[in-house]
Amino acid sequence: MDLQWHSPPVDLTLSDETVHLWRINLDRPPVSLSELHQTLAPDEQQRADRLRTEVLQQRAIVSRGILRILLGRYLNQPPGNLEFCYGPYGKPAFATVPTPPFHFNLAHSEDLALYAFAQRTIGVDVEKVRSISDVKQLAQRFLAPEEAADVLDTLVDQQSIRFLQYWTCKEAYLKAIGRGLGGLSQVSLSPVTAESVTLMRGIKKNQSEQIWWLRFFYVGPDAIAALAVEGQAPSLVGWGWT
Repeated sequence: MDLQWHSPPVDLTLSDETVHLWRINLDRPPVSLSELHQTLAPDEQQRADRLRTEVLQQRAIVSRGILRILLGRYLNQPPGNLEFCYGPYGKPAFATVPTPPFHFNLAHSEDLALYAFAQRTIGVDVEKVRSISDVKQLAQRFLAPEEAADVLDTLVDQQSIRFLQYWTCKEAYLKAIGRGLGGLSQVSLSPVTAESVTLMRGIKKNQSEQIWWLRFFYVGPDAIAALAVEGQAPSLVGWGWT
């Protein structure tokens, strides 16, 4: 799926049928780091400080700081006033649910971050494209048998990309429902194509199967991302952070 990335408007509005995706470069100049650090809650600052390298610390500050700024723009609130809670697997959510409902999710890979905003449950994942030397072992370990077979039936130079297509779609769904990677074996997808992927077997919630819309897409030439949205197909809009 091709997604166009536009310059955002000053006023951000989100309808119930629309999903907004934001593409962010996490490597920012020092002045931006200082400003973004000030928007974070103490627990967010502490989590960033515990990361093992300065680059990871800085990217964590940018990731959470820009998330707060964007949420503040959507909800017309100061970024520093937003309060979050976290699910058992770390999924962030608002401590007090806004009206109308407003959902968000974020993912990052190296210097790239993606944010997804919607009025329904949503999950997003992103992975930088790379050659995976042990793709056969990983596919057999983490994918359903039919998914692994599809990966291994693909041309050798395309197997890493096909694996990442499945991986990002499954992780986006698991993040949407607030589950960890331990749920990978409980999820299976139809064979991915350039146009679609379907959730064939998901994880039940409240004893009933939900309808999920899943798609993967490319973010520039070197990253694959996926989006999972509860319900029918949304209208997607891509924004680029400057």
